[in-house]
Amino acid sequence: MHRCGIINKNKTFQKLPKYLNKKIMNKIVCFFALMLVAGLFQVAAHERKPRRVLKPARFACVAKGNDTTGFYNFNLTDIDGNKISLGQFRGKKILFINTASNSNYTSQYASLERLYQKYKDSLVIIAMPSNSFGHEGGDNATIKNFVKNTYGVHYILAQKTIVAGDNQSPLYGWLTHIEQNHMMSNTIQRDFYKFLVNGAGRLVGAFVSSVDPMSNDMQSAVSN
Repeated sequence: MHRCGIINKNKTFQKLPKYLNKKIMNKIVCFFALMLVAGLFQVAAHERKPRRVLKPARFACVAKGNDTTGFYNFNLTDIDGNKISLGQFRGKKILFINTASNSNYTSQYASLERLYQKYKDSLVIIAMPSNSFGHEGGDNATIKNFVKNTYGVHYILAQKTIVAGDNQSPLYGWLTHIEQNHMMSNTIQRDFYKFLVNGAGRLVGAFVSSVDPMSNDMQSAVSN
């Protein structure tokens, strides 16, 4: 009598013949091999593409070394009452410092003189006495006598000037506001804050009061 096998209805997996297992495994290996080769081709193609180098954008208002910000339109009055046009200093760097006779940094008058003597062929130094921070109570004559007799300076001393606040001088408005100088904004908080303008009339540096004029940072800035 022919016997029929009993089928297990709960069995969900039946073992495949060996020759079918081999075929499936070969296909799987071939598939991953092709994927690997394709990936290597993509990497090689990517490496051959020239890499894009992003360059920093230039300021739109600065053009090939020319003064486009009106810096050379400013005039000053020195401590003796003589008018000074900044236009006469084209080609030289100019260092502006708001000074005071009773500041913690007053001794920098001497450092400024040493800096001036070392770089005077290419650097103009203009000290701007100011009582904006309450440390310069004297008048122009008193300031001149003190600075000349104590420090023997040869750089320019300007008349007493307001460098901060509502009545800030036009020059210091230019030095401290990016809308005017198109380079940077700076808030002066103490005496002997320093601004450096290059020979093309562009603001290129600002130094806090604690930076001595003869420091390596300052000398590097005025000599390059």
